[in-house]
Amino acid sequence: GQFTHTCPQVVPYENYVRLAERLNDMVPGDFAKKTCFVTTGAEAVENAIKVARCHTDRPAVVAFGGGFHGRTYMGMSLTGK
Repeated sequence: GQFTHTCPQVVPYENYVRLAERLNDMVPGDFAKKTCFVTTGAEAVENAIKVARCHTDRPAVVAFGGGFHGRTYMGMSLTGK
């Protein structure tokens, strides 16, 4: 039988790879670029925080009141409700 999977994090389909390369080409600047496709906004928020913490070596982040940042542990911590 043939195995198929619809999650690009598990199986990087050629279409996803091409789209990521096209998006990277559109970003201005002469530095290495990476693209990550996620399935939820909470995943996007968590990954953005992890990248920012790694890049800046700072553990803290600023979150605005009244915003919703997802239902993950980190997202709910940022929401502050």
